[in-house]
Amino acid sequence: MDAIRRESRLPFVQPVSPKARICVHELDERLPVASPAVIYRAVGDGAVLLSATDEVYYGLNRVGARIWELLPPATTSLSDLCAALHSEYPQVELSTLRNDAIELLRDLVSNGLAVKAEAEQAA
Repeated sequence: MDAIRRESRLPFVQPVSPKARICVHELDERLPVASPAVIYRAVGDGAVLLSATDEVYYGLNRVGARIWELLPPATTSLSDLCAALHSEYPQVELSTLRNDAIELLRDLVSNGLAVKAEAEQAA
């Protein structure tokens, strides 16, 4: 899924912290939440996320933007998120939607755009 594109003024990409990794079983229990340091704007056929902490923006396609909109509190589990997506995109296999959602959620967490729910509550 090519739902996220990274644009940066920084000359390098920082390595991902092991704390940022997210497992599929964690998604079944609780989805990550939007980082409070991220600004979301719908644009054209997708959306832009601006990370205020590292001055980087990320582009999302239409499905990626919808996944962002379905993060908590809109849905609380990967199953709920995928069911909502499947109702909007019934022509796409549920397994494909699930795999694409997992890939995007991992990207969002690894880039600091979304955080594990426990981490957000502690902030």
